[in-house]
Amino acid sequence: MRATLYAIRIEGVWHWRATLAFEIDQAYWYESGISDIQIVRFVRELSWGQAMNLKELFIHQGVEAPEIGLNGQLEKSSFEWREIINAICTVSLEQDTDILWVQETIEGNGKQLFLEARTVLNDPEVGHIAELIRGRSLFRDELLSLFAAYDIKGAVHWTTWIQAGAMQGLLRIGCGVEVVERNKRGSAKRATTWRCNRCGSGNEAMRFLNCPYCNGPCPYCECCLGMGRSRSCSPLIEGCTELQQISGAGQNAPKTAKRSLLQSLFRVNTSQKPIATTVKSLLDVQLTERFGLNQAQSDASHAALAFLRGEGREEASVRRFQSFLIWAVTGAGKTEMIFPLIEHEVRLGRNVLIATPRRDVVLELLPRMSKAFPNSMIIALYGGSEQRWEQGEITLATTHQLIRFRSRFDMVVIDELDAFPYHNNPMLKYAAEKSVKPGGRCIYLSATPPLAMQQQVKKGRLPCAKVPVRFHQQPLPIPWLLRTQPLAKWLHAGRLPRKLKQLMDRSLSRGAQLFLFVPQIKWVPLLVALLEESYPGIGVGGTSSQDEERIDKVSSFRQKAIRILVTTTILERGVTIAKADVFVLDASAELFDEAALVQMAGRAGRSKDDPAGFVVFAAAELTRAQTGAVSQIRRMNRLAKRKGYFTASE
Repeated sequence: MRATLYAIRIEGVWHWRATLAFEIDQAYWYESGISDIQIVRFVRELSWGQAMNLKELFIHQGVEAPEIGLNGQLEKSSFEWREIINAICTVSLEQDTDILWVQETIEGNGKQLFLEARTVLNDPEVGHIAELIRGRSLFRDELLSLFAAYDIKGAVHWTTWIQAGAMQGLLRIGCGVEVVERNKRGSAKRATTWRCNRCGSGNEAMRFLNCPYCNGPCPYCECCLGMGRSRSCSPLIEGCTELQQISGAGQNAPKTAKRSLLQSLFRVNTSQKPIATTVKSLLDVQLTERFGLNQAQSDASHAALAFLRGEGREEASVRRFQSFLIWAVTGAGKTEMIFPLIEHEVRLGRNVLIATPRRDVVLELLPRMSKAFPNSMIIALYGGSEQRWEQGEITLATTHQLIRFRSRFDMVVIDELDAFPYHNNPMLKYAAEKSVKPGGRCIYLSATPPLAMQQQVKKGRLPCAKVPVRFHQQPLPIPWLLRTQPLAKWLHAGRLPRKLKQLMDRSLSRGAQLFLFVPQIKWVPLLVALLEESYPGIGVGGTSSQDEERIDKVSSFRQKAIRILVTTTILERGVTIAKADVFVLDASAELFDEAALVQMAGRAGRSKDDPAGFVVFAAAELTRAQTGAVSQIRRMNRLAKRKGYFTASE
């Protein structure tokens, strides 16, 4: 993408600027009403990345702008400027006689361009486009796709519209990839740190290719390549929030006026003290009663609602968001617990996002959300979604889709934050956090939060509500720890361990279906074959992430055509069977950490008709993960008992 570098002197002070449409900038400055203006333009065409690179470097290192002498000539020679520019970009400036800078006016031929640009600046379409982009982070192809979706004509002129929006403080234009740290000599070629502005990745994700716009090597990000190429010379267009528009356009406004504007954007009046978080408001009670929550669910929702109402919306915290964790056991009804929170935000005209790691969960949540909020516009975003550019009060999305947002949502709910692919993925964590508006709220949902998050809760740095009981209000099944030979050994012998078979027989006799979890995909077909020999006439199946028939097999398991399902951690969550027992084989495997064991154990006892369930951790040795999982489950049961959440079994 081609761009222009220029310097502007306003009331005696020079400023560096880069633009996609110089005539728009020129018209804006001459229409600004500022009397003392001079503009000097670099005559060579640059890529967007080079123009931004030079601008930031000149600002950072205090490079003086080209001064105009009394004779109208630049006081610094073209040779000196050539040395500076050649040192940091691949533009070839070889001849000393080249004219590098020209002083711009609107006389002669420039007057027509000025009049045309002024028309664009005053075009209502600019505001319409800015509103569509608000809270989004888009590259050119995505922007043109949005234009097509809203039947915006004249997309060929997109650079002038976008630049007009940027000059008016409605949009921001950055680079897909930028230099964030340089060495002392200031060479971009020897820059110490690059960063992708879309996904947050650093040097480890950068690759270089010869670019026709840059006339040389141009960095691009490999980490988010699947969502489109993010590179240095690609403009990244972001729609500003109301607060960013105020901050960008009102730099010279009195502090009292700014404070008044800021206060109007946030949840609490800064002149009042926050509502005590221990008080359950009448509105909160009405919200939780509407959705039929049990006592444990209601307590968690009340705590989260108090968090939403609390401090942090005032001016002091507009540059960050605050987080809250709902730590709920598997089967506790986490989705129902966030319904009052969603209702609270929607009533106040705020945008809500529910992000989940997997597309199937988005599709599962959509009808439930539509039923719970029939009067709200609900958008579902995932790979291939037809609602890609629609806007609604409630957005359901896979975490990958959050890469295309920045400062969009007032409340972001991250479901299953400990699950693949969100877990241990810095890119998705960055995307989720940047999608929250300044001063917004982030609600995390998890049955097995990461250890670092648990430590934050313990130290009081992360507010948290624990839900230690399932919706049926019965204790969680405590896993049995069974000592057996290693899985590979008894598979090779072709015989199930006697004690293990006795426990499996017991489960089958009571009419349960069995989950058998193994740590490696290669064990699935071998164990299926052995089970078919051991249990003739009983439906046995096996599946993994590599199984193209996984959906069909899970469906057969739900319909009880398969009684015993051998699988991997791919099914540790997301599949609920009314009457199921769980056997984790080789439970000492490194892959089976405490969180995975808790999740797998959570497949048992999910139904109110069979709340007890039965769970076995079978292994050749006892590990800290196994004992930790058992301890975590016991702690939740003790907490539920202490709070009086259990009901008498029928």
